[in-house]
Amino acid sequence: MTRNSLKVTICVLIMSGHMFAQKGLPASFSKYGVGFQATFPAYGLSGMYHLNDEASVQGMFGIFGDLKTYSGRYLYRFNHDKAWNMYGYGSVGFFTYTSLVLDGFVLKEKTETVPGFGAGAGVEYSWQAFNPNLPPLWSNLELGFGSVNFKEVNFNFSTFSLGAGIHYYF
Repeated sequence: MTRNSLKVTICVLIMSGHMFAQKGLPASFSKYGVGFQATFPAYGLSGMYHLNDEASVQGMFGIFGDLKTYSGRYLYRFNHDKAWNMYGYGSVGFFTYTSLVLDGFVLKEKTETVPGFGAGAGVEYSWQAFNPNLPPLWSNLELGFGSVNFKEVNFNFSTFSLGAGIHYYF
């Protein structure tokens, strides 16, 4: 999958959300959310768009740390409550890593970008469930599996991962 086809896929998913009705969502769980998502070993900015009560798409821009990731997720909520939700997700994206590689007797810096995928499950909860005067923040914790296979740099992983995030909904 090329970067352009990933961008087109994410745009189509986001635009298709306008065809779905938004019914029964809690007041603090509006259509759009921005925040921070950390899913080992990448972390960064996140944007969330709720297609309907059960489905959402998430764009993740892991721009902090040594491993960079630009990925999209599809989330399916198994329940939808005013205070908490359980969900499953699938993700695809591109991962970029820069490392030193030995070329003959010379160390050279090498950057490689490869596709990767992941899947998992999580729970998210509203801060307003603890105190209605708090802002519309939702936090999440998740457990997943991800796989990325670099060919030229020394940083491969195929592992279970823990994740956490926080999103402000407006």
